[in-house]
Amino acid sequence: MAEYDCPAPAYKRLVSSGIVNRILEKRKRDEIGKIMLYGPEDAREIFAKARDKLEPIEVSERAEIFKEILDLESAVDDRNCFASEKNKMFMKFPALLAYVAVGEDLTRFEEFGFPSRQSLERAITSFCIGENLWNGSDRDYSWRNGKMKNSINHDVHGDVYIGQINLAGRERKFPTLFEEQKGFELLGLELDDYKDCAGLHEGIGADYNYWETFLISALKWAEAIGKKNIPEITDWKRALASIGGGVGTHTSECEFGGSGSDDWRFDMEVKETPILIQGRESEVKLFPHCIKRGYGDDLVYPYVIGNELHFICKSAEGNIEIPSRAEMFNGVKFKSGVVYQESDLPEVLKGTYKYFARDRSAIPKIIDKFLRG
Repeated sequence: MAEYDCPAPAYKRLVSSGIVNRILEKRKRDEIGKIMLYGPEDAREIFAKARDKLEPIEVSERAEIFKEILDLESAVDDRNCFASEKNKMFMKFPALLAYVAVGEDLTRFEEFGFPSRQSLERAITSFCIGENLWNGSDRDYSWRNGKMKNSINHDVHGDVYIGQINLAGRERKFPTLFEEQKGFELLGLELDDYKDCAGLHEGIGADYNYWETFLISALKWAEAIGKKNIPEITDWKRALASIGGGVGTHTSECEFGGSGSDDWRFDMEVKETPILIQGRESEVKLFPHCIKRGYGDDLVYPYVIGNELHFICKSAEGNIEIPSRAEMFNGVKFKSGVVYQESDLPEVLKGTYKYFARDRSAIPKIIDKFLRG
């Protein structure tokens, strides 16, 4: 996940005002991405434009935009200094990326639902950083659901990464001349509150072999909540095509395919190996599906609670106990990490199809065995 990101109240306003679509238009996205990647070297024209447009005695929101852009230019001593803390610099002087995104429309902040020009600038800049616009590679699938932002991606060798962050932000009321209006704090307005999103992040990193487990868990979750035959499963190729197709890895399996000898294993994992489902824990007789996180012995179990899919792990402070006859769960407490809502299911499936590694020929085999039951 990115160092900074746009909280839900601000994001909602960026979407409703059409600003998100403006930023993600390819030409604009590329322009912003180059400045984020290379820094001042790719912003010379913007700095020159700001100097030309800034009138010495002008006092206006427009003038403040150009002053702040030039403040960033002055604050950057050299490329190395900028590269080491560029996101912090962009957030401290957010006018640059915001101006590239929407130009002098920054002065229309009230029309867009923002309490100040600076709050609009920070919203735009944190969104650009959170979406990794500087990164030309296709290594992340993300979506928002209310206050939560989710992501699924892999590295070049195919290892799994599942992330989730709470970007609720804080709404507050502030007085104007005529009435109180509702505004928001962007995770507080201090830069340190943006950084690392105040520890509001959950994630699972695992070896590439666990893509199969993650996909099967999502399918079994779908079955448990009566969604086995949704289009994202029965017509998974169309679902994958709708987000631009799959992303391969620099591996022999991706290049030449797998051995094709795993059909028996998929039979067992799809048809016989269970996942934990609330109210049906006593049915678990075999070791359930789990993901070994990182390089330690920390196991994460998919657990269907209501219509949600929780990924739970052992924790002395946890409040979840599994009423199972299986000895491994006796007296053990768990806590939830990543939690998916029912409405996340289509996105979870699409993101998994996109980054499934390393032998993508396993996807149709798994889904076929799942649908045939």
